[in-house]
Amino acid sequence: MKAFWVVAAIIIPWAAGTALALLIQSRARQSYRDNRIGLLFALGAGWPAGQVMVMTLLYVVLTITDASQSRWILGLLTVLGGLFWFQVVRQGILGRLFAESDVSERSSPSSVSWVSRILIVIIGSSLLVKIGLIACAHAVVPVRNDDAISMWLFKAKVIATLDQLLTDPSHDYYLGGSNPKYPVFAPLLAAWVPLVAGTWSEQLATLSWLGFYLSLPLLAAGGLRHWLGTTHAWITAYLVASMPLLVVHAYRPGYADLPMGVFLAATVLCLLLWRSTDHTPLLVFAVVLAVATASMKREGPVVAAVAGTAVMIFGRRHVIEMSMFVRLSMLVTFVASVLTVASVVDVSDVSENLRGFQYESRVWVALTRHLFHWSSFHFMGWGVVAAVFLLLFRSNAVHRGPAILLVLGLLGLDACIFLFTPQARFALNDQTPSRLFLQALPGVVLALAIPVGTCLRGQGRSQQSEQVEAAQRS
Repeated sequence: MKAFWVVAAIIIPWAAGTALALLIQSRARQSYRDNRIGLLFALGAGWPAGQVMVMTLLYVVLTITDASQSRWILGLLTVLGGLFWFQVVRQGILGRLFAESDVSERSSPSSVSWVSRILIVIIGSSLLVKIGLIACAHAVVPVRNDDAISMWLFKAKVIATLDQLLTDPSHDYYLGGSNPKYPVFAPLLAAWVPLVAGTWSEQLATLSWLGFYLSLPLLAAGGLRHWLGTTHAWITAYLVASMPLLVVHAYRPGYADLPMGVFLAATVLCLLLWRSTDHTPLLVFAVVLAVATASMKREGPVVAAVAGTAVMIFGRRHVIEMSMFVRLSMLVTFVASVLTVASVVDVSDVSENLRGFQYESRVWVALTRHLFHWSSFHFMGWGVVAAVFLLLFRSNAVHRGPAILLVLGLLGLDACIFLFTPQARFALNDQTPSRLFLQALPGVVLALAIPVGTCLRGQGRSQQSEQVEAAQRS
């Protein structure tokens, strides 16, 4: 019976999020040049979307009541997922998706060749083997006995054991205990499966980290097809899933950085899809994911703001072309999101660090080691540098501006945190800078893959041609 509840706690939110992602992208498909994204993107975006539902419902119920009512929440998610899937079936989204895929395969001159099909099968099989090995390692390798337990899983254990989120500052277990200034949302994700299963274990608590790891290659393989085609999207998916530090955080989980990195990557991908399709629901979905990103850690609001600004600066025209009603609706959504983040994330430590402004030159060597060392990001760190240099000389690359600005903004933010604040002392240890880079690298790589991939395929376009195409779509 426990196994049933564990499976239900994993599958039901994922299924609900997948159906929601299918509904969000269905109408946008009319704007796409061809059938480039579909079920894979929905599966990849469905996991973080489902986890947003879990975090939100748990936080609201635990804050209002004395118990999580986790199985009632699971029932509510089942109903919501059923309603979403009913709409998917009623609108014929899945049937239309596969039918359009068959037509595009037969009619497109750039359809996937048999060599590409074999390569995709090899990549897909390799990913399955990799995920299987990580899952096996996750089952037997203990969680690292440092911040993963003391700051995150300790809170999750308190919440799951007491079935409460104590909000009295005088209580020893205020906001789950440990450091109450750390946001509670990653511990809520960890507490979810044990709450539903009715028992605590670190392996159950960290199952959602495996889901976040799995969602990244699905996001890449599904979402990037809009620009890169099937083969290049799968290659990117394999490279993203092979980042050494990403693999480490999948089988030795517990830190908030991997979920935050996936939320940020999904946010960036949805923002770029919105920029290419002018489909407003994708923008709303990106805002929701950005709020989840901002709620993961104390630096989350700044990271989400930098990423959103980097893309939206180049999306001004799309905002101007919106109707007045849509612009006002998005303004209300944005203000509500800012107020939500401000109310649930304690950023007092961040302001204290800013007051301790002091340049520390020794940090450069440490940051370079954390970005390029073989046990950290290694080939992907060098790949980011090579991609930026390539794009500096390819002005016609699709989404070139947002990609470069994301690299400069997110990696520059991480560097500044250690170069100019008291956090410099953490730049000299073996983990902290790499974990901050882990928050940014998945989103940066997905963003860079678009202009680099279109350049390599000879499909770069000028900004003017993008505007002409957008005008033709409208």
